[in-house]
Amino acid sequence: MYFKENQVKELLNKLADSYLGAEMLLEVTTQTVVQRNRQHDTKFQRYAPFQWGIENGREIEKLDSRIEFITEWNYFDYHKDRRQEAKITLKREESSRILYLKFAGWND
Repeated sequence: MYFKENQVKELLNKLADSYLGAEMLLEVTTQTVVQRNRQHDTKFQRYAPFQWGIENGREIEKLDSRIEFITEWNYFDYHKDRRQEAKITLKREESSRILYLKFAGWND
């Protein structure tokens, strides 16, 4: 989210080159959140703006053919009660998520 798509792609390419068969967790956000974040003139937005997002975890596979999308979790999957208490109206589909990925390895 803090990097541009080409920067994310470059980083994932380097990780896939270096860590054959490795698994990783990656936090991503949606393009909707990126756009909404740009609308706020805050100190955070000026110094750490969101640059990139994806709507579906499977989209990450398009960045490198060696990336296998396993599954994803959403923060709201485990904190529904806190979301209600805080009166957060952001929909599950519009929030950040954690992707579980695997890089192709020697035996793949």
